[in-house]
Order: sequence, then structure tokens, then C-alpha cells
Amino acid sequence: MIDFSEQAAALKKKFQPDWYRAEGYQSEMAALWGYTLPHPDVNGFGVIVQHWETVTVKSELNYHYAINAVQTPNGLWTYGYDYHTGTAGGGSAPMVTDTLGFESLEELTGTVFAKKIVQLKEEVNKDHTDPKHRASLNKLVTALYDALTPQLEML
Repeated sequence: MIDFSEQAAALKKKFQPDWYRAEGYQSEMAALWGYTLPHPDVNGFGVIVQHWETVTVKSELNYHYAINAVQTPNGLWTYGYDYHTGTAGGGSAPMVTDTLGFESLEELTGTVFAKKIVQLKEEVNKDHTDPKHRASLNKLVTALYDALTPQLEML
């Protein structure tokens, strides 16, 4: 995994106070991924719009977690996500302002699914979590573990 957090922090400082609106910030972040803006695979908001590889894990009707992964020109992978847990949902698209790059799709999915498992287990263990919702979250955790199993066996 490659972490661009330090570069992003330096660029935010460089383009203060409104770094998030500065064209230079987006252009320099895009360069970390191998893009020169403007680029046909990146829209005006920094979203990488080229074809995404989507890896979805479902456990039951309204419970799923999906990774929308894309390999950038420098060979690294970045991602957005989509989720729904019955009581919440949301997502994001891969962007040139993302700070974590992965050397393979397998590394990306393994890392992201493992992180999501931890987050879901925290939600399961909250006292206020409805028992039916807790059971459904546990099914999604199991499905994510199952999706990781082939990768863990390769180690």
C-alpha cells in the first residue's frame, strides 16, 4: 500500500485557505496517480470516471458492501465504495484526491474488506443496535470474511 497522505497535507498547506477549490491542488494530486489534467478519465470534480472494477459482497436483500476500484496510469489502484446496511447507506467514487494506493486489486479488496469488518463489528457491539439489525450485520461480516478467505489462503 502506498500512502499519499503526507503529499496531500503538503498540497493542502500550499493551496490554503481554499485548497479544496484550487485547481492546482487537484492537478498535483492527479499527478500522483499518473494523470495530467485535463484528462478524459477524470471529470471536473476529480472523479475518476474510467471503467471501474466492482467487487460486491451481499449477505441478504438490503445488506451489501461494494468496492468500485480503478487502476490508474501509474499502475496503482484506488477505490470508492457503496454500501447499504438496512439502516444506513452511502458511498463515494474513486477520486484523484484519494490518498491510498494499492499495488493490486487483491491487496485493495483485502485491506478494505478487513477494515469494513472491524467497523461493522463495532456497530454490532453497540448497546443500542437493534437485535434484528445486529443479526443482519453479522451476516454481512461473515460474507466479507468469506470474500477474504481465498486471499488469506494465498499467504
